[in-house]
Amino acid sequence: RGVSLLSKTDGVRVSAVPKNDLGNMYGVNDGNEVPDFAEIQAGLRTIAPLFAKEGIAEPVPIASMPGEFQDTLESLRKEAVEIAETGVLAFMLFGVPSHKDAEGSQAWSPDGIGQRAIATVREELGDDAVVIADLCLDEYTDHGHCGVLNDRGEVDNDPTVERYTWIALAQAEAGAHMVGPSGMMDGQVAEIRAALD
Repeated sequence: RGVSLLSKTDGVRVSAVPKNDLGNMYGVNDGNEVPDFAEIQAGLRTIAPLFAKEGIAEPVPIASMPGEFQDTLESLRKEAVEIAETGVLAFMLFGVPSHKDAEGSQAWSPDGIGQRAIATVREELGDDAVVIADLCLDEYTDHGHCGVLNDRGEVDNDPTVERYTWIALAQAEAGAHMVGPSGMMDGQVAEIRAALD
């Protein structure tokens, strides 16, 4: 699927090397080569966050992040191009759906805002930039937690991790080069890696 896995253990810095140099630790490949990371490594020193929101007609400022906006798909496209022109060639995409439910099902929907945002940026920039997808459920659930809840109202690890694998596959199918799991569930990286393989 041409996708690498960025985990919290990787820290803030992104180490960008082709899959062949990392073996099974990172990346999957369905015959499409991952971008030549050596050529764009300088642009990976900074990762630009982009937020795509459903149900808006124009970008909406994010009060807690001055200078950042929740974009429409069209303004997201323009923003990505403008940022890429400055030499920043890595983007972390976050989706903000208009419909939320207890499971966060829009997170793995092929038509979900996250997947449409990935496809939009990939359509515009192709492999000239690295598209990283935030992989979590908090923005997609109606309760705001990073996973599905059990009968006691606690995040249920194993069903949550299963859904994370669904999200990773949907993000890979949409064109993400990397996924960045941020939910902090036990065993999430190994399960996501296995699903992507």
